[in-house]
Amino acid sequence: MMLDLHGEVEALFRQKFVEFLAWTDGNWKITDKDRATDDWFAGKSPDYVEGYNAAIEGLKGAFECWNEEFGP
Repeated sequence: MMLDLHGEVEALFRQKFVEFLAWTDGNWKITDKDRATDDWFAGKSPDYVEGYNAAIEGLKGAFECWNEEFGP
């Protein structure tokens, strides 16, 4: 039996990154509730919030591009 440590680590990295993306979606995006309850977010324009949330969404696209180029 051959040990494929590289493949196992790579698969674990992909799995954990997918979990991280789900976490960022639930914890880093600015919600309407955030804007209503946090003075810092309340002072930001709708364009700022839209751009900030788009950057979080962009993480998914970056991962997909990396996965297509370097995936199994």
